Amino acid sequence: MPYKNAKILTILSVILFSAVALVSFFLQTTYMNVVLPLFIFYIILIINSYFSILLFLQIIPRHMVSQKIIDTLIIILYLTLGLTFALPLFFAFLLTLIFILCVVKYTLLLNVVTNQPHLLKRKIVIDALGGIMGLLMLGGVILGYPIESSWALVVIFVIANIHLFFISPLYISDVPLKGSSTAQNL
Repeated sequence: MPYKNAKILTILSVILFSAVALVSFFLQTTYMNVVLPLFIFYIILIINSYFSILLFLQIIPRHMVSQKIIDTLIIILYLTLGLTFALPLFFAFLLTLIFILCVVKYTLLLNVVTNQPHLLKRKIVIDALGGIMGLLMLGGVILGYPIESSWALVVIFVIANIHLFFISPLYISDVPLKGSSTAQNL
């Protein structure tokens, strides 16, 4: 059975991630040339995560221990990511780990949430692309281009999110969710 209070849990998650981001941003203003793009990226990631968390809390069964473990790890990584705006190498590494864990999370759901195959497969592909994006940023930082890699990450992520929200919306359930009257269920 999915979470009944999905919207409250989603809002609390976004508030927590946003608070960490704001505090971290204002404490790291000395390194603004690299902090600013990673802060912008993180804010867009939080916006994206709001819709993801809201939808998937309504779909994923609460009893799945594997999901709870992965979610806990993702939350820890998200919070740590929000503290590393001035450390682009570490940021890229954590970002890659987050997307890899998300691929594992949704892959494990394929045989459990059988009424959402299209949604889960799209989410897996998109998270895999996010992992590749993190690896590319990691490579750029290692090669000595932390500022350029950070801004490239933001530009690519903005374009991807425009596509995922307006051109080919991702966060649409394959079947109507209980208590929802809209096609998108959000």
